[in-house]
Amino acid sequence: EEEEEEKEGKKKKKKKKKEKKKKKKKKKKKKKEKKKKKKKKKKKKDEKKKKKKKKKKKKKKKKTRTAMMRVIMTSTTMVKDEK
Repeated sequence: EEEEEEKEGKKKKKKKKKEKKKKKKKKKKKKKEKKKKKKKKKKKKDEKKKKKKKKKKKKKKKKTRTAMMRVIMTSTTMVKDEK
């Protein structure tokens, strides 16, 4: 009788251990997925930032170009006026 109880006890222990392992694995998987999601989100954010920066840069370039044209135009009209 005692042997049977011991066997059952061992079986229960084994089952518990297996379940614990399963839970741990599940937890690890969840953590990994969370990390992946976070990384993806960050990548998206960074890309958005980059795009915004690029847009800003383009706008700036345009501004300077028109400003330069204005300067050239005013200087040429001034020269014309002097003549």
